[in-house]
Parts: sequence; C-alpha cells; structure tokens
Amino acid sequence: MSERKAILLLGNYRPTLTLARTYARQGYRVVVTRGGGEGLTEFSRYVSGVWDEGGAGKDDRAFVAALADYLCGHPDIGTVVPVTERYAVAVAKHWDLLPRDRVFATPLPKLVLATLDKLNLFERVRMLNVPIAPFARVDDYDSLLRSLNTIGGPLVIRPLVSDVRLAGRKALSVTCPGELRDVLPVWPTEHAGLLVQRKVPGLRHNFYFAAQHGQLVRSLQTKILVTDDADGSGLATDGLTIATMPDIARYTRRIIASLGYHGVGCAQYLVDEATGGINFLEINPRIAGNHAVPEAAGLELGAVAVSLARNPALPIACKHGRTGQRYSWTYGAVRALKTAVASGQMQPRQIPSRLWQIARSAWRSDIHMTWSAADPLPTFALFATQLIPSGRRNRPAKTPATRKTVVQEAVPDV
Repeated sequence: MSERKAILLLGNYRPTLTLARTYARQGYRVVVTRGGGEGLTEFSRYVSGVWDEGGAGKDDRAFVAALADYLCGHPDIGTVVPVTERYAVAVAKHWDLLPRDRVFATPLPKLVLATLDKLNLFERVRMLNVPIAPFARVDDYDSLLRSLNTIGGPLVIRPLVSDVRLAGRKALSVTCPGELRDVLPVWPTEHAGLLVQRKVPGLRHNFYFAAQHGQLVRSLQTKILVTDDADGSGLATDGLTIATMPDIARYTRRIIASLGYHGVGCAQYLVDEATGGINFLEINPRIAGNHAVPEAAGLELGAVAVSLARNPALPIACKHGRTGQRYSWTYGAVRALKTAVASGQMQPRQIPSRLWQIARSAWRSDIHMTWSAADPLPTFALFATQLIPSGRRNRPAKTPATRKTVVQEAVPDV
C-alpha cells in the first residue's frame, strides 16, 4: 500500500466526514467526491482532494465508467470506499467496469444487491424464522388500497429501492383508505412496485456489525430515541449505545450466515419495550449514516472494511462496542425543525421549546455526528447552508496542493 496511500470516498455526507478523519489519521491521503450528499466533507482539514464527478453521478453506469477513468488517471489511489447507498449500488451493478488492481472496501456485488432487494431479503428472513411483520409487494393503486384489508392497518409503505424516496420520504404510514388518498393520492409513476408492511410498535434499534465469511466479528447495538420525522421513520437524531440483546445478536448471526456476509453493515430492528417483541426491518450493506457512533464506540469499522476487502482471509479480532454513550445529530435536528415550521407541522410558538431540547441533547451527548473541535469547518459549513442555501451551490473545489498534510498515525490493529 506504500505506493498507493490515497483513499477515495464515494459520497459526501455525514459518515464520509467520520471516515475522512479516521483514514487521514491512519496515514492515508483522503479524496472525496463532491456529490452524493450534503456533507461538505471537502471543508475538513483531513481531506486532501476532491473529485468532482459532475453529471456522471446522475447515471449509475456513467458514474462507474467515470470512476474507472478517474482511477486510471490517479494511480496513487489504492482503495475506494462506497459510502452512500447510491454509489454502493452503482459499483455493485457495474463491477465489471472497474479496474481490478484497486481495493474496493464494500461487500461483494451479489451481497449488496441481495440485501437491498427488500422483498427477497424479507422472504429469506421469514424462512430463517427471524420475526418480521407481515409484508407484500403491490404494483398498482388498487392493490395498495386492498393491502389495508389483507395485511391490516396501520400500514407502512416503502419503496422497493431504498435510495428512492416516496412522496419525499423514506416511508409513509397510513391507517385507512382516506388517509392513504391524502398522503398518496395517485400511484407514484417512478416506482414499479412498493413494499407494504403492517406497522408494529417499537423503537428502532441499529445493530452495527462486521462479518467475515458469514461469521460475526464486530458488533454494537444502539437505541434510536428521536428521528427527524415525527412518525419515527426518518433519520436518527438522538440515540444511545446499549448492551446487545441476545435475540438480536442471534437473529443477525442467522441472517449473515445464510448470506455468507463478508464486510461491514447495519441491521435494523423494531423493539417493543412493553412486550419485548422484536421485528426485523432491513440490512444496509455499507457504512451506516451514523457511522460516528460505532467508530467512537471502538468498533473501528472503517479500518475493518478495508482489511476485509484487502486481506479476506486475515482473521479479524472479535470486539463489541462500548455501551452507555449518548449521541446526537444536531444539524439533522435543526434541519427537521426548519422543515416542520415551513410545512406548518410546527407552530412558531413551539420553536423555543424544540430549540432548547436540541441544545440540551447536544450538550448531554458523548458523540456528535459531524462536530469536532479539531475540525470545525465542515459543521460550520453545514449550518451555513440552512442560513444561506445559495452558499452550498458555490462550494470551492480543494486540491491536494492547497491542503495541509495531516500527521500520520499508526493503523489500528483490527
């Protein structure tokens, strides 16, 4: 790796920032894409270069072809890490276009596509006797209406492809035909089909993990306390690392063994604290959005992802993450507040109380998704986009020549 000490991160949002800091401290020269999120990671002192993929990012095949050309022109880049789901899927779909002399720190294409094929994954999970709420695929509006009776309400409606939004949201929750017509009056033509599932009570729990040839080697469970969506279906803004529940560990082991999973990922479950009931939600076959949490808790998933890809047979030490740590994503909470006010879901008189809750959460948290006193500019830039939206459209490109060299530290023993 000595002659190829640069690492390219595909996608630019909050986990990209954590990865950039981690890899730079391990001695890599970090390059990030300009697109793939609003993370503004290029403002980090740990980032040495930016690849502006331009219009290629809008088409999967065009993006991977452009990536291949970029890598051919940059032989110093030895490792590529797909961070956002969009780019992880693009790489998996067009793996044949990529140069074979680089390391791609991602599960193999068949695993990425198998875990993101929600309907087939749900069928596999059910066959493995892992608890999951009743579900079905629907392909037209009449079938969607009928599912309220056949599956029963309340009903959660999700895209089959999770990186495509449904009416601007990750999921919709409805209880009756009238409510369905209010939130989704016509069939969304951009979706060939939708996944419907009975809504069950409970808080969402994330199970961050690394697996080596189907065997669990790293793990951490978190409880999501607040999300950026009022119904709890959005992105986590507040949470807590907790002791792993034996059933969740057992269910996840069962699934990753069935898949022969090799790489890092995040399994999600709903846990009803009143009854103890557990229901499987999904597996994300990549670095998770709140990657700062397992990283701060000691899992070293960034380093493990590279190690598993570079040396698949090299044993990875088993490790569990630290528990009892609170975390918050302050920017996400503020952005959600702004959206709620703009949409009329929150009255102006409620703003001071919510701002106080956000500030209190930030003060009490041990882990922050973007903030670092040693690297404050990305967080400042993020908040500036909420105050001056046009500022984000004029983000300056940064080249290696304009950036400080980060002091190299030892690569952790994973």
